[in-house]
Order: sequence, then structure tokens, then C-alpha cells
Amino acid sequence: MTTNRPPITEFIGRQQELSVLTVALDDAMQGQGRVAMIAGEPGIGKTRITQELTAVAQGRAGR
Repeated sequence: MTTNRPPITEFIGRQQELSVLTVALDDAMQGQGRVAMIAGEPGIGKTRITQELTAVAQGRAGR
């Protein structure tokens, strides 16, 4: 299956937000439930930060 999505580019400018989400992920992996809402205008990077967090989660699941 092919998609028309552009390739994933370098992640720039949302390190603080990713850090907050990563802490929530770590807490969840230790059994402490968390809820996070990712919201914003179209094109601001919601999907991109979600892709980064997914990569972090996959990396941590493999350790």
C-alpha cells in the first residue's frame, strides 16, 4: 500500500512539549494512568509530535 504522505522530517521546536508527553508515557508505563490532549490549529504539528511520541514508546517497549 502506498500513501501520498511526505516523508517524516527532522523534529524541530517542540522538545518541551515532547518532554511533557514523555514523562506522561513513563508514568503510564509504571502503572500511573495519564490523559494528554494534543490540540491546535491545522498544520501546527499534532500528528508529527504524536509520531515522535510513538517512536519513543516503541523504543522503550523494546528495552
